[in-house]
Amino acid sequence: METGRGWAGRQRQERRNARQRILEVASGLLEDHPWHELRLEDVMAAAGLTRTAFYRHFDDRQALLMAMLDQVNAGASEAGTTWKQGTGDAVAELRAGLAELAGAMRRHGRLMQAVADSAAHDPEARAAHDEMIESFSRVTAARIRADVATGQSAVRAPDEVSTALVLMNERLLLAAYGRPPYPADDTVVETMVEVWVATIYGREALDRAEPVAGAGAQRST
Repeated sequence: METGRGWAGRQRQERRNARQRILEVASGLLEDHPWHELRLEDVMAAAGLTRTAFYRHFDDRQALLMAMLDQVNAGASEAGTTWKQGTGDAVAELRAGLAELAGAMRRHGRLMQAVADSAAHDPEARAAHDEMIESFSRVTAARIRADVATGQSAVRAPDEVSTALVLMNERLLLAAYGRPPYPADDTVVETMVEVWVATIYGREALDRAEPVAGAGAQRST
């Protein structure tokens, strides 16, 4: 016979499972529908749950969106960790980090597009978006300052340059992965590498770098 503690534990697990199911279904539906067209009725029907059950887990659609963002933020912020820490060849590590970021955006670009769209009119989404940009900019600036100190970079305004690079990445990646059709990953990565390496390490470092195999853009040397 199940004890009261066992029953309570099972209920908590069922609630966690239901919440995760809603998050997964909403993410899946974003692959085919823009956020503004995604109805709670469709999410809950696909999840096999009632609309009433939704409000046991989320206050509204925006709360659902922010919960989805929380799930992917950790993985996205890990992209480029090796370059940020600066343990080896700077250009090779930067290229690898940008490739990781492109991969994360291919997986989650529709969600990031939904957040960007919502940020235009929702204060919570705008705050989450701004904090994400600021977080990427801070760690980028810290790496650039370290490279300036060791003579690898001649950037004169690390904070401002970092913000410009991060904002450029956001627009480029949303244009690539926010909605289908999606371009070849190597073309996206090579575009980011072109701008980031030339900006931080100079044209000579860019010309020495190996392009992504099959990249559409070709550089003259």
